[in-house]
Formats: sequence, C-alpha cells, structure tokens
Amino acid sequence: GHSFGKRLCAAMQKHATAKRKEGVFRMAYLACEVNACAHNGQGLCNLSDIQVEGAGACVCGQTCCHSFSPKSAGQNSRCGGSQPLTNIDCDAARCQYNENGLCRAERVRVSGCKDHVCSSQETECCTFTCR
Repeated sequence: GHSFGKRLCAAMQKHATAKRKEGVFRMAYLACEVNACAHNGQGLCNLSDIQVEGAGACVCGQTCCHSFSPKSAGQNSRCGGSQPLTNIDCDAARCQYNENGLCRAERVRVSGCKDHVCSSQETECCTFTCR
C-alpha cells in the first residue's frame, strides 16, 4: 500500500544520507526510460539512491535496476519530485565505471528490455561498459 511506499522511500533516503556522511556519495545524471516504474517521473528517477545489479555482467543486458518498482494502475511518482542526479550503488564489478561498488559515470541511462516492463530483471543499465 501507500504507507509501505513511504516507508521504503524513507529507508532509501536514510541509506543515501548515511552514504553522504561516509564521504562516498557521487551523483550521476540518471535518465530513466522505464516508464512502468513507480519511481520514474518524466524520464527522471524520484530516488536519490538506486541499486544496479549485475555481478557477473559482461554486457548491458546482464545488468538490471534492482530499485525498479512497478506502477499500480493510475499511480504517479511515489517519493516527491523527480531529480536528474542520483547516487548509484553498483555490483557490476566488470563495468569500467564501477569504483568500489559505486558508479562513477557522469551520465547513466536505464532502460527496459521490452515495452511493458514488469520486474527489475526486465530493466538494464545501458551505460554499462565492460572493462
């Protein structure tokens, strides 16, 4: 429900704040093309911190945005205003932009593998570049 979304957003914002305090916070311009995601607001992400999965990835299609959350019918964005700058935690160790689990790319594009994305596994980080 709606309160779960608020708790999830609060937890993610708390995590992002902790990372800022650790001094490992790096923002990337995140363009999101996954319109079926509850966090997408006009091509931008509403989250200040996302998680990209792809531990053994060699190509974009082997990565995914683990922070994807499907929109429910008629739902708009969940957590306030969309923002172009996002912190990206990344476990795609073979990506040239991955530095100690954080994305160091200035611009990142997340897209869906198909028109109607239903799960995080159907998303991908199009910026992934194998070392």
